[in-house]
Amino acid sequence: MGLLTSLLFTTFFAIPAAKGMQSPIESAAREMLGNMNAGRFEAASKDFNEKLRTTVPPSMLEEIQLQIVAQVGRFQLVSAAHQQSEDGARVIELMARYEKAPVSIRVVFDASDHIATIHFDPILPIPIDKALEAIARDLLTNFTAKRFDAAAKYFNADLAKQLTSPGLATLGKNVTDKYGAFRSVNEVHQRLEQGYRIIDLISTYGVSTMAVSVVFDAEGRVAGLRIGPLAKS
Repeated sequence: MGLLTSLLFTTFFAIPAAKGMQSPIESAAREMLGNMNAGRFEAASKDFNEKLRTTVPPSMLEEIQLQIVAQVGRFQLVSAAHQQSEDGARVIELMARYEKAPVSIRVVFDASDHIATIHFDPILPIPIDKALEAIARDLLTNFTAKRFDAAAKYFNADLAKQLTSPGLATLGKNVTDKYGAFRSVNEVHQRLEQGYRIIDLISTYGVSTMAVSVVFDAEGRVAGLRIGPLAKS
């Protein structure tokens, strides 16, 4: 079971959904996932090709489903779908939301439109770099206390030119006028975006929950600062 699990949980990256009507293979991928989440493992495997049906019988699908639930919780919904080609094979990627983390589900089809391979890849949170978190928190503390020169000490050269102390003061006033005063940091997350490491400080302001996103360059200097209402998932 260990080898099979390692194959099914091979790492892939999420890809945005393509617009348009569902293709037959996307419908088949969605139906397979729906049956699997509902515990209908015989129905989930009906579009498998002969090789996959032999390798992953319905009893094995049930074990895999139990592993997925243990790792990321219960299925909630498919948030996006995308079709692409990989080594000449057509692939449907379903981005699915589960209770604890999103999951990329890649369904590979053979030339006869049968399912040849399925990959389940939970997209788990990136471990937080404590040094970057400390800088982000200190920057926010100084920013909300109107110590703008102290907040800017972490900026790299490009950001220091673009966002001066007066600019920080204007930003602080605009945020406070619109969303109220800063109260507390409730959560901390780290993510990657276009090669930059980002610390998100999920914070309570007077009338809104805000994401204070501190963007770090390769040298650990602050290359960007974003403050706005937390996007609803």
